[in-house]
Amino acid sequence: MDDSLYREDDVPPPGGPNVFPSEEIEGQDDEPGIRDKAEEAVNRAAGKFKQKFADVTDDERLEAEGARQELEAEAERASGEHSQRRDI
Repeated sequence: MDDSLYREDDVPPPGGPNVFPSEEIEGQDDEPGIRDKAEEAVNRAAGKFKQKFADVTDDERLEAEGARQELEAEAERASGEHSQRRDI
């Protein structure tokens, strides 16, 4: 059986590789910035979630952590936009 035919939602066979074709392959070029944009969006969403959850549970530490994470994601986005403008 060819292991390269497995999709992300498939489970590899026992003893088979733990790498699916959709995962990044060394030397494979992705569209520039896609990974950065995805990471920024995930961090921003996680920060917002932490803040909302902290409101419900009255956890001030978690609320601050969520705010920090959201601000970091926003700063990454802004710095990425700034560097892209300079490259033009």
